[in-house]
Amino acid sequence: MLKNDVFNYRPIAFLQLVSKILERHVKTYLMNYTDTYNLLYVLQSGFRSNHSCQTAMTTLLDKWLKAIDEGELVGAVFLDLCKASDVLHHKLLLQKLQKYRFSYSSLHWLTSYLTDRQQVVYISNTFSGVLKVKTGVPQGFV
Repeated sequence: MLKNDVFNYRPIAFLQLVSKILERHVKTYLMNYTDTYNLLYVLQSGFRSNHSCQTAMTTLLDKWLKAIDEGELVGAVFLDLCKASDVLHHKLLLQKLQKYRFSYSSLHWLTSYLTDRQQVVYISNTFSGVLKVKTGVPQGFV
């Protein structure tokens, strides 16, 4: 990691305790909804209970070894999405949730929660101007 590369840093969001509790409730609701209606790809491991990088790699290795045993070629392409939460497009997220038939009140609440967020940067005893946050989620967002 290069210290001078501005893209290696995220703003720190100071989320209130009430916000954290509410976010956990919403996450539980969203996960139950996606599980009930099988909205996530069966092999998706990120952000799911009982799934991890290890379970994803175990699945991949099993498939690769089976293919090799059957004389097939094996290839892979890996994408690094480590900063995906920084570029989450709010409007696209809401459109996707609407296609998944989320209720109007849920979409309305999430829209208000993500809209009109602002950030300020503080470096060396100096504050930047206020900037509107158009993409991403606050650091620490559940």
